[in-house]
Amino acid sequence: MLSGLHDVDSLQWMWQVTVMEETFFISRLSSLERAMLAQEFDRQASSFKYVHRTITALYALHESCQATSHSNLRSAAYRYQIEASILFRNSQVEVNEANWLAMIMFGIGVIVFQFATAQKASDEDGSYMELLYVLRNSFELAAELGPYLHASPLMQFTGPQLSRLKLHLDELTWNAICCLDSLEYPAETTEETRCACLHSIAALKKWVMQVDGRPRNWFHYIRWPAEISGQYLSLLSQKHPVALVVFVYWCSIMHRCPRRWYMVGWAKRAAATAMGHIGKQWDRVLEFPRKILASEFESGNYLALALVNTSG
Repeated sequence: MLSGLHDVDSLQWMWQVTVMEETFFISRLSSLERAMLAQEFDRQASSFKYVHRTITALYALHESCQATSHSNLRSAAYRYQIEASILFRNSQVEVNEANWLAMIMFGIGVIVFQFATAQKASDEDGSYMELLYVLRNSFELAAELGPYLHASPLMQFTGPQLSRLKLHLDELTWNAICCLDSLEYPAETTEETRCACLHSIAALKKWVMQVDGRPRNWFHYIRWPAEISGQYLSLLSQKHPVALVVFVYWCSIMHRCPRRWYMVGWAKRAAATAMGHIGKQWDRVLEFPRKILASEFESGNYLALALVNTSG
C-alpha cells in the first residue's frame, strides 16, 4: 500500500482512507473487506491524480468540519477540489474498463463536497439550488458507470447487504406525498407553471416509491433532481410557493438518508431556508415534512452499502 503516493505522509494517507471509508458507506464491512477496498483506493489514487486530489480534498473538508477553527483546512479543501476538477476535465473523459472506478470516486466526491459545503453556507446564498444542479448533472455519468459496477467484483460487497434490506413504504408517507396533487395554486399561476409543478410532484411520487421512502445510496440521491424540469428549477429559484413546498417534501424524505458526516443537518437546513420564503397559509401543508424533519431517523438498518449502488 502507498506505493504510488510518495508526496503524502503514510500516516496522513491512512487517515484519509479512513475518511473515505466513512464517506463511501463501507465502515460496517469486515476488517478484511475494508482492507481490500483501502488497497483499491490507493491503487486508484496512484493511477489517477484527480482521485488523489479528490480524496485529499474530502479529508481536509472532513477535518474542517470537526475542528473549532477550520478556515485554513476549508480553504485547502477548496483548493484540492478545484485541482481535482481541472485534472478530471483534462483527463480521458470516456468511460472504459481502466477508469470507471476512478470516475465513480470523483463523481461521488463532487456530490459529497457539495453536501458538506452546503452545511456551512449562509441561508440566502442559494446553496440548495447549486446542490440540486450538481445532483441533476450527475445522473448521466452514474447511468453510464452503472454497468461497469454491476459487472465488477466490487458487487460482492453490496449484494449480501442489499438482499437483507426488506423495506416497505409506509402509508403515512405515501398519503402525504399524494396530497401534493391537490395543492391550491396562487391565483396568478400560469398553466405552464402549474404543469411544471405537477410534473415535479409526479416525479417525487415515483421516486418515493422507488426508494420505499428511505433513500439509501448515491443513485437514490440523484434520481429526483434528474427527473425535474428546467422550468421547475426556474420556479424554485424564483421562490414560487408550490415549487418550494415540493422541494421541502423532498428534503423531508432525504432527511431519512443514512447519517454521514457530510449530510448531518443538511436536509433540515435546506428545508428551513425554503420554508422561510413560504407564507403562513401553507403551514398546514407543511405539517408532515416539519414532523419528519424534527425527528431523528434511525438509519442503521438501511446502511452498509459499499461504494454506490446504481440499481435504483
